[in-house]
Amino acid sequence: MIIESMTHRYYVICRERENETYDIYRCRELNEAAQEAYLVYCVKETELIKALAHAFTGEGSFENFEEYYECFSARGGLCLVFCYYEQTTLAQKLQDEDCLLAERIAIGKRLLQRLLILDMPDFLMSEVMSVDHILVDASLSIHFRYQLEGILLSWEECTEKIYKGLADIFTALFAKELALEKCSEIPVFIQDLMSGEHDRGTQGLLGVYQEYETLEGILVKASDGGHIRPNTFWFRVWDKIKLAFPVVKKIVFCLIVAVLAGYLIYEIVFPQYTRECLKFDTIGTLSIIEDTEAIKNIETLKTIETTEQ
Repeated sequence: MIIESMTHRYYVICRERENETYDIYRCRELNEAAQEAYLVYCVKETELIKALAHAFTGEGSFENFEEYYECFSARGGLCLVFCYYEQTTLAQKLQDEDCLLAERIAIGKRLLQRLLILDMPDFLMSEVMSVDHILVDASLSIHFRYQLEGILLSWEECTEKIYKGLADIFTALFAKELALEKCSEIPVFIQDLMSGEHDRGTQGLLGVYQEYETLEGILVKASDGGHIRPNTFWFRVWDKIKLAFPVVKKIVFCLIVAVLAGYLIYEIVFPQYTRECLKFDTIGTLSIIEDTEAIKNIETLKTIETTEQ
């Protein structure tokens, strides 16, 4: 199947998504030497077509938005073309890989940098703020898988979704540290996103990026080999036990010395003069039988000898 605009022709590789609102096709452009892949969104829903056409067909619309390619009418609807990236979603990466703290810090920083550089419209940004729509490759480059429904939201609704989505993303990135209460600054950063603290200011995402750089410095400084000490209840108890251990060791040593000294004194004051001899019934395979009659005779002889003397 071929999808044509005024200046480009796309042949369809596969259908990525199909629903009542719009279909998504993965395509390549005919006669393009680089053989770049694209996602062509064929919008069918009337209200969505009107809103998107107004946003994308205006003069100079999103000319700095590098992941957006073109917009045109075709197949009885509106088609939007975005660059396609064969990458793993952030959700899949966090699930499949045991990412070190340093790697997760870098992903968060590159995500914010990408959002600042890309000049993405708010209605698209509100829909990509999810670990399922963020794409990450082996070099930690960040791209996005776009959804179009955000165009029907108000500016306030888009902004709320953006910061709520960022909070969810950073919650997923630092889930290990949050679970073990490893760094108190992480929940503060996330809470600022949830409350819209940055949105109420003048800097917006730039303010988020600056606060994240501060958090990054704290995490890097506090980390030891890629990990930060946990601060949960039981770890705090263990820390107190370790602090008290030298004192406990001295007390135990004193108690042992006192017990040994007491035992020696007892032996001196109450000596044991009588000792019970050990008796053996066998030596190897030889059985020893006590002859009581012979013992009596020996004792009688000893008595006679003593008397004669």
